[in-house]
Amino acid sequence: VKHKTTGKGEILLAAVADGMGGHNAGGYASRFAVEVVKQVVAEETSTEPQVIIKNAITQANQRVLETARQDANL
Repeated sequence: VKHKTTGKGEILLAAVADGMGGHNAGGYASRFAVEVVKQVVAEETSTEPQVIIKNAITQANQRVLETARQDANL
């Protein structure tokens, strides 16, 4: 993932999101969460790793919950 603020090229990002067994579309939620994390990291303006990761995880969680509220199948 290229980090927009540092401009120092790509950074390594490893993310694991495991679906919750028994819940609708757990696999979709996992993939979606990882995509949101990648997007947020790429667009983040902070250069502090802890801030970047916290913001990315928070955004991913919010977007997964929002998507589930909008679509009962998810």
